[in-house]
Amino acid sequence: MRKIRAPRPILVGLCTLVVMLCCFGGVQAQKPAKPQKPPTATKPATKKKPATKKKPAVKTKPAIKKKQPKQAKKAAPKKSKTKPNLAELQVTVENQERANAELRQEIAELKSALAEAGVVRSTGTVVLSHTEQEQISVLEQQITELEAQVKTDQQTVDSGEEAAAAEAGIRVKAATGRIAALKREIAGIRAAAADRSELTLSEQVEKNAREIETLRRQRAAPGDDSTSAPIEEGPDIPDEADDESLFEQLSDLGGLLPVEVFAFGDFQYRWDEHGPDGFAIGQLELDLDQELADYLTISAAVAYDAEGEKFTLRAFTADGRLIGREYGHLFRSDFIETSGLMFGKFDVPFGIDYLDYPSIDRPLITRPLAVAATHNSWNDLGVQFYLDASVFNVIVYGLNGFDYQTQEMVQVWNEQTDQFELMENTLNWEMVVAFGGRVGVQPVEALEVGGSMAAFFDKDSKMDMMLGGADLTFDLAGFTAKGEYIYHWEGASQKKEIERKNHGIYGQGMYDFDPFFIVGRYSMFWPDDEDEMRQLSAGIGVRVLKNAEIRFEYSTDLDDNLNLAILQLVGGTAWQPTGLRR
Repeated sequence: MRKIRAPRPILVGLCTLVVMLCCFGGVQAQKPAKPQKPPTATKPATKKKPATKKKPAVKTKPAIKKKQPKQAKKAAPKKSKTKPNLAELQVTVENQERANAELRQEIAELKSALAEAGVVRSTGTVVLSHTEQEQISVLEQQITELEAQVKTDQQTVDSGEEAAAAEAGIRVKAATGRIAALKREIAGIRAAAADRSELTLSEQVEKNAREIETLRRQRAAPGDDSTSAPIEEGPDIPDEADDESLFEQLSDLGGLLPVEVFAFGDFQYRWDEHGPDGFAIGQLELDLDQELADYLTISAAVAYDAEGEKFTLRAFTADGRLIGREYGHLFRSDFIETSGLMFGKFDVPFGIDYLDYPSIDRPLITRPLAVAATHNSWNDLGVQFYLDASVFNVIVYGLNGFDYQTQEMVQVWNEQTDQFELMENTLNWEMVVAFGGRVGVQPVEALEVGGSMAAFFDKDSKMDMMLGGADLTFDLAGFTAKGEYIYHWEGASQKKEIERKNHGIYGQGMYDFDPFFIVGRYSMFWPDDEDEMRQLSAGIGVRVLKNAEIRFEYSTDLDDNLNLAILQLVGGTAWQPTGLRR
């Protein structure tokens, strides 16, 4: 198109302004830079069409604010009767953003004040108190001393002197494990601090940010002409919804109630001459830990019962740590590693096999014959006290105990044959309480010797059953050996006619050459008035992932010539809820 001369735009603009004021009552005039636009000003009905055809008008806002500020101010009161006031919304948003900036400045000043007062604020939202900072400093100092000890002992190991190198190697292994435990404790302190709530000022900043976002969505509502005037972007504000997601709510709950979750399970295929072959679930367990205080832990375990095909409560304990060397005890002592009092339902610490009840911890898939024929993974309700003083450890407990059954032959009159016949009758002997414990002595780091005893009392307060045993554990340079003798006495009170004395023994050895390991076990059990039972088991395993293994076990009963082979896939995280097992 040809260009318009300079005098004509003024005349055209005045005419256009007069026409628009008469027809639309104060509608804004269009730019005179493009004379082809004036004919479109005679289409007032287009304002009722979808907002998509009026969006180009957004570009006219800056020019109008500069050239005709009075006209824009007069038009606003008319729209405020039915629709949001854009100018007021703009001012509200600017005020909120200004308030946010002031709050952020207050937070910065508060951080400086906290630093001067001795409260250290690390990255993210972690705030460490004086006590936590002191605990971490003590733990880091212990780590530094242990690392220096490891360096010195490692030089002794590298020197080649056999006797000194062996002892130094044991110390290196123990110190390395101790360093890892201390680092986990430091991480636990920081994690607990991170779970605490944010500062109040930070919460106010987030609240203001949500209010700003609400105003923006209000302006962007469908059918609202206010969308034609976008608000200029202010400071960076997180894009948050008013309603928190379920995950956020659970995360907030976890901050108030920090719960550690563990789980393990195993899947098997069995070739069994005792029963049918096929796939089976060995164990499946979900474990929860919650720290109610620095020295008090609540634990629970729900386990799958393969025989009943249902889930049952395997453990539920309250563990109060009393005296110990590390942080997390009610009282501190340099002579006692740990001690505590535990109430609830737990695996009973008789002997040493209870340490391998979880399938993730047992290198051989089956239990020792002597254990299966006596207390058989004893789990009970009660209380226990435990204490570990480095060179010795003690556990004492009081429990409900478990019942036992006996069989007797009785004469029954058979009316069809008119004579007496012998039949087997099963008797159930109920125990109401049991007391017991274990004492372990550790003369050197690699060796521990222990003894266990448990006495069961009936409703007449007479001891009617007893368990006794001795155990030995040796662990050095990838080789682990353990053995246990168990004595089982039933009918120990006045019931001489059903008195039974059983005893068994087993020995097991394992060599670990990561990622593979091999293991073997020999078990014997002598039931009272019956033939002895002997079992030989061997296995091999490989770690395919950090917390997953594939294992194979072949077991044979040497007296009955019955064989069992099991292929197992096991995975998960180990859980140590019982006193000293932590």
